[in-house]
Amino acid sequence: MSNGRGFRVGDSVVHPFHGVGEVVAIEQKLLDGERNTYYVVSLGNQTIWVPIKKASGIGLRPVVSKRKLGDVIKILRSKADPLADDLRARQQQIAARLTDRSLKSLSEVLRDLNGRGASSKLNESDLNTVRRVKVLLVGEWAVACNISREEAQQQLDAVLRGA
Repeated sequence: MSNGRGFRVGDSVVHPFHGVGEVVAIEQKLLDGERNTYYVVSLGNQTIWVPIKKASGIGLRPVVSKRKLGDVIKILRSKADPLADDLRARQQQIAARLTDRSLKSLSEVLRDLNGRGASSKLNESDLNTVRRVKVLLVGEWAVACNISREEAQQQLDAVLRGA
C-alpha cells in the first residue's frame, strides 16, 4: 500500500470522516497563491483532495488488514461499556470517543450503542450515530475482506447479533 513516503495511485485509503476511497491521482494545485501536492481520493460518488503534507494529521490511513479486522470483531463481541443515561451527557461522551475516528473507537461506540439498544430503545440521535458508524465500518470491512458492501453488512450484523 504505502511506499514509506505516502500513498500511491491505486491504494485504498480511509478518510476519518468520508470513509474508504481509492487514491486515483496525485496532483499539484495552486490555492491561495500556494502550490501543494494532493492525493485525489475517489469515494464513489464524490472526490476529495487531501493535501499530502496534512494527510497524516487529518487521519488518512491505509485500510486495515483482514487479520487486523479480527481485533474489530473482538471489540464488537466484548461486553458493552455503559453509556450515560442523560442524552446530552451521552452525546458528549460519544463525540469525545469519536474524535480520532479510529477503527477501535468506531467499534467501541457501535458495541456500546448496540448494548444500550438491547436494554432500552435508542433515540434518533443514537440511531443516527449507529448508522454513520456502520457505514464507515462496512466500507472498510468490505475492502479488507475483498467482499461486497452487502456481504460486509451481513457479517457485521451477524457479529452484533452474537452469531
